[in-house]
Amino acid sequence: MHLTEKTVGKLAATEKRAQFPDDEQTGFGVRVEAAAVGGRKTFFFYKKLNGRPRWRAIGVYPQMTVKDARERARKLAVLCDEWKRSGYPAVSDPLVDAKPEQASTCPTFGELVKSYITERVRREAKNVRRAEYDLRNMVDKHFSSWTDKRLDTLSHSDLLAVKRQCGEHRVAANRAIELIRRLLNWSGAKRDGQVNFYRVPQGNFALEVTTYEEKERERFLSAEELVRFNAALDEEPHTDLKHFLILSLTTGARKSDVCAMRWQDVDWTRRIWRVPDPKNEKPYNVQLLPAAIGVLEERHKNAASTTWIFPSVSRLGHLQDVPKKAWQPFRKKCGLTDFHIHDLRHTCASWQAIAGVPLQQIGKSLGHGSLQSTERYSHLIDESIREGREAGQKKMFQMMRQARKASRKALPAKT
Repeated sequence: MHLTEKTVGKLAATEKRAQFPDDEQTGFGVRVEAAAVGGRKTFFFYKKLNGRPRWRAIGVYPQMTVKDARERARKLAVLCDEWKRSGYPAVSDPLVDAKPEQASTCPTFGELVKSYITERVRREAKNVRRAEYDLRNMVDKHFSSWTDKRLDTLSHSDLLAVKRQCGEHRVAANRAIELIRRLLNWSGAKRDGQVNFYRVPQGNFALEVTTYEEKERERFLSAEELVRFNAALDEEPHTDLKHFLILSLTTGARKSDVCAMRWQDVDWTRRIWRVPDPKNEKPYNVQLLPAAIGVLEERHKNAASTTWIFPSVSRLGHLQDVPKKAWQPFRKKCGLTDFHIHDLRHTCASWQAIAGVPLQQIGKSLGHGSLQSTERYSHLIDESIREGREAGQKKMFQMMRQARKASRKALPAKT
């Protein structure tokens, strides 16, 4: 087996202890203890010296990386060869005092993130690539200065500083705070009688930092705004942005799902797009309207990728966000400076509600996991019901007037 962070991270403890030698460095491997004793993973070096097998532990995973452990094994192999050539003098036995290299008494924040990705994200996330990308991106954006800091030196003051740096971006600040809460909760939690990673002496200090109150946005494009929006679309020179906005508006899908659209999920015959990895983890179908089909057909003719509809040079291979350099001028041209990409999803749902579409049907079109998520549009349905009642009453009065006229004509003439 070629030992890597990924392969070692996936090794699971069984009833008996197991050893896995590395196919790159002779004598190097990892031993996984039995599940009954915690499943500890220890790197080792093995070599037969002076007629007998010698074995020494190098370090414990994930506190020690595979790369560092392999390098340590390589150095031990060189020392053992030199000892053999010198005739095995007892005073220079390279393994006699070899002890496992322990991690520092307190690991760094960077080590915590690495362990969390290896032990939690890569094992439990449904969409591992996206989950790992999003986590690393948030760490790089908000916590790059924490990477080499020991966990016992961090406090709620450090997190407050990050919160302040987010300024008016309150949602981003909340997500950053929630990330630290999640990391520290996992780090100190126990599994099979062992702490996952490290229990911070000061506890989960992120709980001391409050999050901002978040109000659900109800912003959607009015009829007059839609006219300006579509007029700007017709003149938009940036093809990716134009196609991205059309698909977002007509499908009502989340930004991340549109970015990650794949050709294999498009059913051209039924005109359906299967969203495989939505936020609520339950795949759903989107019926593609003519405008969306037109965009897909145009992109398919000039497809630069056999996988992604919006290919990119990003680590995931597809677009990660709306092209911001083109989006800002477009938004300004439309006079929609307070409008966000996610509001296109609200626009799609809101106009369905205004048209009187039942909430259950709207929720299904958006891939909502529960009706509660869709109830935010109920007031718009109420409005359409009111308009329907008014139209019905108007029709009723009209028919009453016609009935009165008819009854007068039917009365016999007075003599």
